[in-house]
Amino acid sequence: MVATFRWVNLGDGLRCLLGTCPIGPRNPTELQLIDWDEIRTFKTQKRSDEHLSARWLLEHALHEWGDIDCSQINVARTEERAPYLEAIQGLWIQPKLPNISITHSENLACVVLIDRDWTVGIDAEPLTRPPKPSVFDMMAKGRELSQLHSGALNALWTWTAKEAIQKAARLGMHLNPRDIDLTSTETENEIPIGKF
Repeated sequence: MVATFRWVNLGDGLRCLLGTCPIGPRNPTELQLIDWDEIRTFKTQKRSDEHLSARWLLEHALHEWGDIDCSQINVARTEERAPYLEAIQGLWIQPKLPNISITHSENLACVVLIDRDWTVGIDAEPLTRPPKPSVFDMMAKGRELSQLHSGALNALWTWTAKEAIQKAARLGMHLNPRDIDLTSTETENEIPIGKF
């Protein structure tokens, strides 16, 4: 399997790396960033392939980032299940690790890394499967909900943007997507989301 990487120019010397790869079978014994307890919970081969492909991609992205030794770190999770990198306790190392976001969709795994003082979120969904109108009221309210129903606001863009924001805020579904107000479909927006 081949990974593709692209450095994202965010200005002011900020480093941000986007990586993608196809989802496929991976041998977990060849990977460093594996949580065996988590893998044992997967009910389907598809779910296992998604997880292992994303971890394989993350390891390659960390090498691209700057030769980070994956045998000295692991992927931990906040109470809200947001993934982050940490040094393995007891190794007495203090690597400067980037913040991460991970997603997968259909046949694609994606990771994004950003400098430690920043957070980032990424989401991907197939273009052929936009959210159905029956879920619009779970992700929007007021003017935004009306725009979704009228087609003035792209449902797939809204769904993925809100999920990426939830990930960047490191809150996941603890940040209600209805409380994220997307005011336009421009590439840059100031988005009011409560205390953030």
